Amino acid sequence: MTTLLRSEEVGRRVRLHRLAARLSVRGLAAATDFSPSFISQVEHGQASPSIGSLQKLAEALGVTLGQFFEADTGSSRLVMKKKDRVRLESAWSQARLEALLNH
Repeated sequence: MTTLLRSEEVGRRVRLHRLAARLSVRGLAAATDFSPSFISQVEHGQASPSIGSLQKLAEALGVTLGQFFEADTGSSRLVMKKKDRVRLESAWSQARLEALLNH
């Protein structure tokens, strides 16, 4: 069955990448033109960022957008079957992302 990736998990991954990049919340905010409050809300799962906002965060952190959604499936398959895909749905934009590749 498809796994729904919650905004809290995406936020946790944003925070992990921010810490790995040795950036403060204010530093990431400055690099993206977002407010520190918005960055904090994303990291705590209190905001549902748009795909564009997530792309901007990814670029500032030096990662790909897909790295926020990587599945920990333990599978060695390169292509994900529909039932095994991790999915993220935006609460406000009606957008849906699904991981098609396992890397």
